[in-house]
Amino acid sequence: MAYKTLVLDSFKIADSLTFELISEGDLTKVNSKAPKVFKKLTIVVDEDSGFIVPSILEYIVTRAQEGRVDSSPEARALRLYFDFLEQCELKWNIGSNLSYERPISIFAKFLEEQYRESSIAPTTAVNYFNSVSRFYKHHLKFNYPFDGVPIVFTKHVIHKYDNSLTSHITGHQIEVDVADCKPNISANETQRPLKPLSKSDYPIFFKALIEESSIEFFLICLTAVVTGLRAEEVADLRGDMINKYIGHGEYNLSVGPQIQHKTKGNKNGQVLAGGKLFTELLKYNKSNRYLKRLEKYEGIRANVFLTKNGKPYTQKLISTLFNNFLHEKLLLIIPNFTHKFHDLRTTFGVYEMTACLAAGFTDTQALAHVKIQMRHKSLTSTMRYLRYWERSVVVKKKSERNENLLQEIYSELDARGYDA
Repeated sequence: MAYKTLVLDSFKIADSLTFELISEGDLTKVNSKAPKVFKKLTIVVDEDSGFIVPSILEYIVTRAQEGRVDSSPEARALRLYFDFLEQCELKWNIGSNLSYERPISIFAKFLEEQYRESSIAPTTAVNYFNSVSRFYKHHLKFNYPFDGVPIVFTKHVIHKYDNSLTSHITGHQIEVDVADCKPNISANETQRPLKPLSKSDYPIFFKALIEESSIEFFLICLTAVVTGLRAEEVADLRGDMINKYIGHGEYNLSVGPQIQHKTKGNKNGQVLAGGKLFTELLKYNKSNRYLKRLEKYEGIRANVFLTKNGKPYTQKLISTLFNNFLHEKLLLIIPNFTHKFHDLRTTFGVYEMTACLAAGFTDTQALAHVKIQMRHKSLTSTMRYLRYWERSVVVKKKSERNENLLQEIYSELDARGYDA
């Protein structure tokens, strides 16, 4: 038996929903009232039978009712967990009085081993474990009839402060439940070091893209490095978001729910970026190549980037294309190139910080500007970019640097066109 995730375009449930779980067979019983519809709900199914896993469905639906918009990260974590249990011949609902015998404890050790072997990123390992522990916490809350103890939580008090001068006065404390079997990965390890593209790799990377990849993937990467948008945010760019660009100067791109655009944490924002990018995107969206794809598109607001089948690109597809391009093309040119797609956003942030400080901004002003541009939730995230800059010996304004490094690429684009 194996499991897979499945995205439901529309999922209708009762507005007031009660699930009764039965240990044997993992069955559900639903009392329904007024219907409520969730869009793009990611669930987990048995790959052989196609049956939905009820315990995961009930959890995912409850999380959606609580306001969790994107269910895909937790569905992926639980899909991995149930696959792991199947391989180890364990049951999720059978625990033990001994911590080391519990399925989630064994899973935590597995995640830790995968991290130590560099098979999984530290943040991914921790996030997967947290998703599974929340899954158990949910079922304990509703008195699921476990056989044995599935997991033990310990309450911890955290004193939380903000970044204001009076945080030592206004700070408050919160209580969190911490599982007793977390993978042994420290907080420092979960932060991947910033890895922007180097000055030498930057033009080689983009020249290789334009020569060895599709024009769509080239423009996707270019958009990420010029705007700092994440993969899923680039994928969800719509034509009406860029068609207001008038053809000269920089463009203030609005992103987020304010314009029905998906961003991390559903955070609104505006990104000020060089206008040359938007000139190229608009030119591409008028090309015969794009228009042929647009004819197959079935939605209302067309994405800026469509596959040859008229489907929008996704975060997963972008990551797959990047990995394929890396191993099949780029490593032949730059053998020590170890970047991920997200490093294009990192490159944007580092160059943005460099430009601010080179222009005479104070550290405080630079942090404030970059935090807005990167749409960071916490100032702590932006501080990493300041610390990186302080260690760097390269001090050039971002706009000048981008123009110099990309001039040859833009010329190549003008020469080739988009209808190939």
